[in-house]
Amino acid sequence: MRKIMKILLLLIFISTVSVNMASSRVEGIITQIRKDYAETNAEKNYKIKREMSSYVFPVDYYIKDEIVKKIVINYTSEGHMKHSLELYFKNQKVYFAINTLSENHEGPINPEMTRFYFDKNGTIVRYIDSNGKIIENKTKLKEKLEEWSWHWRDSIGEISDKKLSLPF
Repeated sequence: MRKIMKILLLLIFISTVSVNMASSRVEGIITQIRKDYAETNAEKNYKIKREMSSYVFPVDYYIKDEIVKKIVINYTSEGHMKHSLELYFKNQKVYFAINTLSENHEGPINPEMTRFYFDKNGTIVRYIDSNGKIIENKTKLKEKLEEWSWHWRDSIGEISDKKLSLPF
């Protein structure tokens, strides 16, 4: 009986350590993403190249030294909702994405903002929904990424023609 208890305690300890290690790995990635995001948005000397998507809404490419650092897509849907997608790139791979949806009217608005965090290999590691709920479960992350990419797939397909690595 004591042997079984020792084995159970050892297994609990090992699982706790592995969860903590995974969590600290993700936190390290998030810390780097926040640093890269701040640097990307602090840059003031971007060349901005605007192209019209096949759906006739603008796609703005923020370019520094011939390298795309950020892409912004904005459009207003028939229901007068403003949609915005910002993709942030490092080494030609998306490391962070912000998807915003808001009502298109004058005055204060409360946009719904979702955020996607990717590691250096383009694997999603965190999703934050519009209520601030953090998701790091791999299965749920894949589901959220699929839901999101379905909405933007055609526009993003045009972007992928630019030799940029996208996570879907």
